[in-house]
Amino acid sequence: IKLTFNDARHQAAQPFDTVSVDIIGPINSLESFRSNDPMMGYYFMLFLDQFSNYAWIYQLETKSQAPDFLDKFLEDIQTYTVSLGSLVRQFRLDGAKEFDSALWNGILRINGIGGGGITPAKNP
Repeated sequence: IKLTFNDARHQAAQPFDTVSVDIIGPINSLESFRSNDPMMGYYFMLFLDQFSNYAWIYQLETKSQAPDFLDKFLEDIQTYTVSLGSLVRQFRLDGAKEFDSALWNGILRINGIGGGGITPAKNP
């Protein structure tokens, strides 16, 4: 039985109010098949603004790079947030361990961002 999820309470009121974050992968490249090395895959980190549905996608070599790309995302959107007068208020996450590190949480704290929301479809 699949339960429905009422998304009404999670709708963003303005740009960057709520940003969903997920890491996809590993996705094997042609190089990994040629070298017979299954560890050569790449990960992709997705940031999705819940207000505009605009997405930013970054390529990672390992999941442990997540905090680095959180910093990069915040740097990349700075122009938008300043011109719109809105800052990222919170991230919606799937509860994966790469989002629960001292470095990740420190970046959120320094930038005044909430980070705890668990998305309804938690990855296995």
